Amino acid sequence: MLTRKEVQELRNELDKALAVVTANTGFKIDIGRITFTDSEARMKLTAVAPGAKSSQDDAFGRYVKMYDLDTSKVSAEGYQLVGYKPKARKNCWIVRKNSNGKNYVVGTDFATAWFKKDAA
Repeated sequence: MLTRKEVQELRNELDKALAVVTANTGFKIDIGRITFTDSEARMKLTAVAPGAKSSQDDAFGRYVKMYDLDTSKVSAEGYQLVGYKPKARKNCWIVRKNSNGKNYVVGTDFATAWFKKDAA
């Protein structure tokens, strides 16, 4: 019978092994969400070729242009726009707080208020 702790240990071991594969091949490899039952664990594995853009990076560039946002701008609160989550319905923008380096998600209303390009 699988427990949450065993699945977390499995994920940690897989992350270590995939770090070696990434170093050897250059592919960016990511394990997504893991779901499990009493007898099995399922996960999504994504590999991005060296130098290629992920679908998330591609969406970020597309939506930054669509909303006319400035990715180099730092908000008054110390946040910087770093990504976009295309499958998220409400909080789809990823911002990084420069003081602690942590990522947070915000909605489009916050992203446009904080990072809209200045009219020059």
